[in-house]
Amino acid sequence: IQRWAPGAASGEIVAGGKGKGDSLDQLSCPFGLVIDSEGALLIADRDNHRIQRWAPGAEAGETVAGGKGKGDALCQLFNPVDVVIDSAGALLIADRDNHRIQRWAPGAASGEIVAGGKGKGDSLDQLSCPFGLVIDSEGALLIADRDNHRI
Repeated sequence: IQRWAPGAASGEIVAGGKGKGDSLDQLSCPFGLVIDSEGALLIADRDNHRIQRWAPGAEAGETVAGGKGKGDALCQLFNPVDVVIDSAGALLIADRDNHRIQRWAPGAASGEIVAGGKGKGDSLDQLSCPFGLVIDSEGALLIADRDNHRI
């Protein structure tokens, strides 16, 4: 992950940068990012099936969701591509290839399904490769349901 200051001619590495891999100081195909209230980056580390938290200035991250191999158990993720933080400090994760959104409370060992999770499909209770997430001003979650071409 690179940080580019306004007007800078180059960026600085703030997470990863040690080649593709699965150690705590590496990332493998990072996607969505969000910054928490302490200034740490939360990164959807897609190919490692985990969410990594990198504190400012840290040499390595810590796994805060997933990281138990790809799978569909509530303690697993399968190609997460985005993460946002709700008003309670929980992570909402676009668990792309499980076609669901998981909510992980702070310090939780597993998540709970808050959208989708009923197989890939186009019914209103299903998702098909959820990709982007945002929480609106009323606290509702908006999901870019990529393969269904809808929000």
